Amino acid sequence: MNQLHRILLIGSLAFASNLTAALVAIPNASFEDATGYWSATNWSNAGDGSLAIQVVNDAKSGKDGNNFVNINMDNGAGGQTISSTLTSANLGTFAANTQYTLTVSIASDSADNRWAVFGLKGNGTLIPAASSAALRVDSFVDTNFHDYSIGFSTADNPGVVGQTLSVALQFNHGGQYYRGVSYDNVRLDATAVPEPSTYAAVLGLAVMALAILRRRK
Repeated sequence: MNQLHRILLIGSLAFASNLTAALVAIPNASFEDATGYWSATNWSNAGDGSLAIQVVNDAKSGKDGNNFVNINMDNGAGGQTISSTLTSANLGTFAANTQYTLTVSIASDSADNRWAVFGLKGNGTLIPAASSAALRVDSFVDTNFHDYSIGFSTADNPGVVGQTLSVALQFNHGGQYYRGVSYDNVRLDATAVPEPSTYAAVLGLAVMALAILRRRK
């Protein structure tokens, strides 16, 4: 291997080592493990008390496995404006210089005045910059499952580094009862973002390689 090839190889390896993607393990990510009909193992629900968590087996297409979770208003007066959030187990802590990509399959029961919001929590609080916009379910193309994703970088939000990481699935409603939003197949990827020093090192190697090419000419 000549000197030029060696420099290019070192640069490529240095850059690639900083772009390692890893799937963050989310316990019961597809809600196959249910504690009875009203709860899902490794997930907790908090809201105004008007919602129930139902793990159900249905024929919706696009689901992962047999079950999915449906968050709906099962009591109280119709027309209330209510909200409930389903939160995953602790997934560790936010790492520095990391790009997180959260992907969730979402389905609607029917066209109605309801919104789905999903995102990441830091120390138990939903992070606005790491959350989806409110997805109005009556804009969905059908009632089957479709993937939605958001991205969040701790390089741009260093204040969350070291905070406890969890996933939040939220339901907001202002309409009739027994209307809901369904979630399934929750996935979270974490990819290291190269630090500026890495880019500087790779640029330096590129300059060296260019100098060698010029000398050869």
